[in-house]
This record gives sequence, C-alpha cells and structure tokens, in this order.
Amino acid sequence: MDWKYKHFAHETFIEAPPEIVRQLARKFLTEALAGWKISDTAEGLEAKGLCALRKATAKFRIEPAPRGTRVAVTLLVARASARGLMLHDAGGAYDRQVHRWLEGMETYICYGPAAARPPQSAEQRKVAVGRSSPGTNLFMGCALIFVLFGFLMFGISAIIGLITGEFYIPGRGGHGLTLHGEWARISSGILLLYFGWVAVRFWKEKRQNRGSG
Repeated sequence: MDWKYKHFAHETFIEAPPEIVRQLARKFLTEALAGWKISDTAEGLEAKGLCALRKATAKFRIEPAPRGTRVAVTLLVARASARGLMLHDAGGAYDRQVHRWLEGMETYICYGPAAARPPQSAEQRKVAVGRSSPGTNLFMGCALIFVLFGFLMFGISAIIGLITGEFYIPGRGGHGLTLHGEWARISSGILLLYFGWVAVRFWKEKRQNRGSG
C-alpha cells in the first residue's frame, strides 16, 4: 500500500491513430485542467496540479491497439495535505474525476472540442476539476472539526506550558501527564510549531488553488 499517494486507474479505447490521440489529448487537457502543468512523456502525457486542494499527478499512457488507441490514466493524489489525511476516496470524487477525463477526452477527439465542452461558463469549467462531492465535503468537515478539537485540547495547554513551564497532556479518564521545566517548554514549542505548520500549509494550498482557478 502506498501511504504517500492514493492511486486511481482507468482506461478507455479510442478509434483513432495514436499520433492523433496524443496531439488532441494534450489540447483537451490544456483546456480542461486549467492551472495544471501538462508535459510529454515517453509513454504519453503527464499533468500536475491541485485537485480538491491536494497535490495530484495524472499519468496518461497512450499506446497502439487493434483498430485504434488504448488510453490508460493513473491519478496519484497526495494523501496528506492541510485538509487532513485521506485514507479513502470519500464519495468517490476522485474516481469519478478520472472517468470524466477519459469520457471528455474521447468525445473531444472523436467529435470535436464543442461536443466535449459542457454548457457552462469558463469559470465553472476551471473549478470543476477541484469540485468535491457532498460525501467529500462531509468527510473534510469532520477532519477540520477533529483538528480544531485537537488544538483546543492540546494547543491551549501547549501555550500555557510554553509560558509557565507546566505542560499538561490530557489523558483518558482524566488521568493525564504533566511535564515540567525545560521538557514542558520544548514539547509545547514543538506542538505549537506543528499547529502553525498545518495552518500555513492550508493557507498556501488554498491560495494556490484560488490562483489556479
């Protein structure tokens, strides 16, 4: 199991020569994935960007097949981000996104750009890549509440510990642990730096996502 990235993989068949598929697929991705970096690879194409505030890499493998071309895509999404740790694809948002890419690419190549473009504004198309399903929003809301709850439990104690040298770590049944002196201040400082790092990373990813939109 890859603990760094969550993997999503699907493939499709397109009735067109590989050279044409590769050329038009790049144009489709450039239009569909606003703000993503599209590059050529030995196997096909690669796209890097933000998907629902998580760093993601989509690898498109384009290879000849009988009477056409086989296109396989693998999406690697960072499990850890300022939005929390992703263990599962809550609501199936990322899995559906891969399906939409392949369906849109096939329509774009076979029927032209107009057929692949949904009846919506350019701004809506830009944010479509990062849009989360209701299940994903619920999961991320719970994760945010969990982080805030953790800060209330440990962050306030850490601030007090840094100032007074008495760091109380809550435990089950009211049986916690109290650190004194230098160890209290060192532990408090490390914990506060961690909370600060999470806050700064969340702010940067959110700002980057707005910029790409």
